[in-house]
Amino acid sequence: MGSSKEDGGWYGSTTLVMATLEFKRLRDWLKEINYEALDSLYERGTETLIVIELQASKELRKSLLSTNQIARWVAAALLGSEKIYVQSVELSLYKL
Repeated sequence: MGSSKEDGGWYGSTTLVMATLEFKRLRDWLKEINYEALDSLYERGTETLIVIELQASKELRKSLLSTNQIARWVAAALLGSEKIYVQSVELSLYKL
């Protein structure tokens, strides 16, 4: 059977080798029971393996599991960029 969130799952692995092995086990299990879940695993899996390879903390990896968290982070970044852009446009207009 595949890993659960309770036992740390494959995203809780501390090394890329361990995570890749667990990912493959989960992939093989999902092939047998649910192709939609398998698609979700592929969609999310490579991103998670990259984060593990970059040696992000376990807490950061866990927080990135929520797309809501990622969406909020992106929204905050865009709002910050918008503010900087508006300020630069206002400054340019002031110089005219």
